[in-house]
Amino acid sequence: MHPILFRVGNIVIYSYGFMIAFGILSAVIISMYRARKVGIEDDVVLDIAIYGVIGGVIGAKLLFIIAEAPYVIKNPVVLKDMIKGGFVVYGGLIGGVLAAYIYCKKKRSIF
Repeated sequence: MHPILFRVGNIVIYSYGFMIAFGILSAVIISMYRARKVGIEDDVVLDIAIYGVIGGVIGAKLLFIIAEAPYVIKNPVVLKDMIKGGFVVYGGLIGGVLAAYIYCKKKRSIF
């Protein structure tokens, strides 16, 4: 896979980020379609998706920092550079599902 999907002027579209965004958008569209069939409003699905994405980003970043902990302990200055990049997919999945679950429990929307 090519790391850079395409460029538009100074803007670089990376293939990994594009695929993640495409997956999230596809999941939201499919979830909205399926939710309508069982009588769940679109706003509920969008709220869950927003909280899931926020939780996913936080979880992916936290797991990345945990995975790189030995390196960070030796050189703590690198933490400021880790903000720019570096995510772990499993952390994103765990964080996203956990955030969506907590949202649903708090709102008593679905579960």
